Amino acid sequence: MAFLPPTASSFNLFLLSSTVALAEWLRRVPAKYMGFPRETFTFIAKINVWLDRSNFKPENV
Repeated sequence: MAFLPPTASSFNLFLLSSTVALAEWLRRVPAKYMGFPRETFTFIAKINVWLDRSNFKPENV
């Protein structure tokens, strides 16, 4: 747990623990449940999927 100054409120502690819990869940959940492989799905992959769906052909430009 990260060090917080003594003036931190219990709400701040709640937010910190919630953030840590969410990050831990995202790290542990299999990527297939999220609908895509997280390690390989990048911004460039999103563009490629969009281009494939729109039947964009660079040679026709």
